[in-house]
Parts: sequence; structure tokens; C-alpha cells
Amino acid sequence: MCLPLRAAAPCILAPARMWGACHTALSRLANERNGLAPKTHELTGQDTSASNTLTSVSVTCSRADTAVVSEAGITHSERIVRLLRTPRLLRHVHQGRLGQAFAALYRANGPQLLLQPPFSSTPLVVLMGVDANIWAAEQGHRHLRPISRLQHEGERRTLLNEALAPVRARRSLADRLDKLQATTCEVMSDWQLGDVLNLTETCQRLAERQLCTLGLGIESLSCMSEFIAVQRRELLTTGLGLLPQTMQRSPLIARKRARIDRALRDDVFSDKKDSPDWRTALLQANADYPHTLPLIDLPPQLEEVLIAVKRLGDQLALCLCTLASHPYLHEQVKQEADAMFSSNALTADAFASEQVDIARRLYLETLRIFPPSPFVLREVMNPLSAAGCDLPIGSRVLLAQCTPHYLEEVFKDPASFDIERFAPARAEHLRPGAFAPFGLGSHACPASDQSELHLLANLLAFVHYFNFKITPSSYELRLNMLPTSAPHKHLRMVITRKRNSLPS
Repeated sequence: MCLPLRAAAPCILAPARMWGACHTALSRLANERNGLAPKTHELTGQDTSASNTLTSVSVTCSRADTAVVSEAGITHSERIVRLLRTPRLLRHVHQGRLGQAFAALYRANGPQLLLQPPFSSTPLVVLMGVDANIWAAEQGHRHLRPISRLQHEGERRTLLNEALAPVRARRSLADRLDKLQATTCEVMSDWQLGDVLNLTETCQRLAERQLCTLGLGIESLSCMSEFIAVQRRELLTTGLGLLPQTMQRSPLIARKRARIDRALRDDVFSDKKDSPDWRTALLQANADYPHTLPLIDLPPQLEEVLIAVKRLGDQLALCLCTLASHPYLHEQVKQEADAMFSSNALTADAFASEQVDIARRLYLETLRIFPPSPFVLREVMNPLSAAGCDLPIGSRVLLAQCTPHYLEEVFKDPASFDIERFAPARAEHLRPGAFAPFGLGSHACPASDQSELHLLANLLAFVHYFNFKITPSSYELRLNMLPTSAPHKHLRMVITRKRNSLPS
């Protein structure tokens, strides 16, 4: 049986500032509906709105534009337009919560969706749900490859993973927790009672100082702002097709990219007395495999550190927002932190034990509701004839792997913040395909275990040394989704009390 691939209007993923382009797209759909410019994909099969499993797909495109499917006398595009006008979906998009928006689309349309970006001739095939996640984890590496230039396939990827595996391992950070805490205290020593700090920027500066000191042998990088701007532009143009490709090739972006490469080359690969982890690992890989991993290609690999800085800082900021909005959890995490620091039990084993159970489950629930990236973009490298999909080489796939995070059949009452869902008695996240904040399969984040240890160490240090509040208190949390989930830049943190003295 061939079943249809659901089609959606080209403005689902548009950020708030692009609603003008969205209205233009909606007007175009209205014209097509009235017969002024009929352009359709021919999609064969039956309706799958009630299906919760991946089904066979056969797509024949007569013209590359928004798909239209007849359904009870109403075109599918028209039905999606009405869905876009529903307050709940618009609220998710406006708040930057794309995971919840994908979940709403999943409930309305099933696990398969076709998005036609306004500035791309290639449609995005969206896969959502538990079954899609299971397939991606088990078979995705056979058919899909990343679009990013930082991720490689074949021998080069294998060699890089082998070279960087010790650096990305949890043990790498566990052996240097004392140095991590010393760096944390150096940064926190500048915070004074009554200081009003930008929450996201403060957490990112802390993460940058820590990762640069431990992994690169420098105090900071001079290209973080440029890197964030380039990553956001790359996602909006090459990745999602929400902006014209010419904006990716603009002189401004070229200058930012050159500044990033120059900073990584000069700051990290210049001669230094010490040899931090990342630099040592990459130089050793170059010495072992000079043809496969030439020295000229090594600086861009350090952009993985910049991504780690952004994600670690953003997740710490979101955890602090969660603590501020749940005082009872805040008090329990304080008790865990005070017990850890008073007994000098800052060891990797302690962070993996029941001593930090509340903090760990709070972190996992924060990841569930605010995953670093609610979707990943892939390109079909081999004909996709598994998991019920039939897609040719070169097709673009958007895997919304975090959609199950917001489904009632996977997580009980998914809209509520409930750390008990990660307790052993419930363990809702252990169901296959249910919990995927760091991606799936062979392209899942290889440093996720280290990131958990790093964030828990920062979170416990924060609540041990300081009391704080988030201002304005009535502010409704909104996210900046690109390149990763982060609290809005207007959110502030006020230091209200120094609970304990920082070690000198």
C-alpha cells in the first residue's frame, strides 16, 4: 500500500521576524486554492491522519511548490493554514518552542509531513514520532548523512571519532573536577551582591572559560559572537531554506567565517607551553594520518568546542530558570549541593550516585522540555526504502526527534514539569525512541555523558554559593531556537545573597 506524505504550508518553522514572508506564502496558497496558479505535487495513496507508524511513501513531483492534497473537498494546504491560525500552535512558534509545534503537527497529520521552504526548491521531508526515532537510531546511518560541514562520513569520521573519543569521555572531565571548580570560582568571584546579570550571556561566559581552560589552554575565544551568527544564518539558509542562499554567501558572513578560522588557528594552534586535550588529540591525529586529516583542516574541527560552549551555557541558563520557577526543587538541590561541598565529595562517582538524584532528574526534565535542538537535518545519501519511506538520493530529511517528548502516549501529562517521570519506578524516558535530546544513532552527541557531569557540577556550585532570582518575575519564558535552545536575551538574573564564601 502506498500512503501519502503529508504536506504543510511553507511557513511552519519561520521565526517571529519572518511573519511577513509567511503571510506572502499564505496569500500564494490562497491564490492556488482559487485556481489562479495551480501548482501541485502528485501524491498517491490513502489518508494517514490516524496512523501513528511510519508508512510507505511514494512521491511524484510535477512542480516544486507547496503540495496540495484533496481531502473531503478541502485541500490539505488549506487545512494546514487553518491549523497555523490556531492559537496553541501560533503560541508555540511565537515562544520558540518548536518541539511542541512539531508535536501539534504530529497529532494533526501523523508521523510524516512535507514542508516546502519558501527559499528552497527541495522540500523537507519531516519524520516524527517514536517509530521514526527507532528507525533513525537503528538504520538512519545507512541512508542519511549530516548537512553540516563539521560532520563527516566514512574513514575521516571514524578517524576523528577515534582521536577525540578520550577527550569527549566523561572520565576526561571527571579526572579534572578540581580544576573545573577552580575555574568556576574564578569566574564567580566577580559576581557581587545585587548584581543584575544577563542570564544567557553569563552562563555562556562561564562555559566558555571552563571549556577553553580545560580543553584548549586559553582563557577565552574571540569569535563566539561571530560563530553564533554564522551558525544561525547557515540553519536559516542552507538548512531550512527560510532565507535566500545569497544571504549565506554575503560579504558579512564571509568576514565572520574568516574571523572564526583565524581565531581558532591563531589562538589554539599557535605554539604553547602546555598541550590541552583537544589540541593534542587533533595534532596527534594529523601526525598519524596526514593525508586524511591534514593540518589545514584541523581548526574547523574546533568549532565543536564552540558548539559545546553554546549548548552548555544555554542548558545551564534553562536549568536556573527551572529552579527559579520551582522553589521546592530549588531547596532540595541546595541541600544536595551543600552536602557535596561540605564533605569535599566532588568526584565523578558522587555525581553518578543518589547524592545528586534531584539535580540529575531536574536536568533530564529540563532537557525533555527544552532540548538543545528539537530537530536535526539530514540528506539522503543512499536510496531510502526502509522505515516505510521511499525517497531518492539528495532528498532533505528533517528528523524531529524530540516530538515524543510532548506526546501523552509517551510521557504522562507532558505539559507539566515532573521530575518523577525519571524516577526508577516510572522511567518513562527508557522506552525506545522516547527520549532523544542529543540526537539518535551514530550521529548522537558523543559527549552527552560528559555534558551531564559538567552541567551538574556547574548547577550545584551555583546554588551552593549564591541565591538568585530571575527578573522580571512575571516574564513568560521564550526561547531563541537558533542555533540552539536558549532563554531570551532580555531575561536577567539578580544575585540576592552570597550563601557561602568562594575558596581563594
